[in-house]
Amino acid sequence: MLDNNSFELTKRAMDIMNILWDAGKPLAASDFLAYDSTLTLHTVHSYLKKLLKNNLIEVDKIIMSGKNLTRCYKPSLNRTEFQTRKFFNTLDYKHVSAANLVASFFEYGNDDVRELQELNELEQMIKERKQNLKDKSEQ
Repeated sequence: MLDNNSFELTKRAMDIMNILWDAGKPLAASDFLAYDSTLTLHTVHSYLKKLLKNNLIEVDKIIMSGKNLTRCYKPSLNRTEFQTRKFFNTLDYKHVSAANLVASFFEYGNDDVRELQELNELEQMIKERKQNLKDKSEQ
């Protein structure tokens, strides 16, 4: 279970998450060193433990590395899901409606082509969500 504090990460913890997202595959602690030369194995282990505790990463598999068993980690959320949840954790839902929030994103845009594309995507998402809710209520 993710709580609101799970999304407040230090720069170093975000570095670890970004490496996992960018790698696109599960990584062992020692793999992180190839992605960022400023990391130490001790630092990586420390942050992996914290991220695991906060359910932001999970153990994907355990492999043999030499004679030792080694955990390989993957993110529990993709980058977009993480950023979206982090953003929504900062909102005061009592005073902001979803409709007003979405409208505000388009109010200040200056790329009409992109805005039209995003509105079309949003329209499709709304149709799918309505259908899911309708199907759910009929069960």
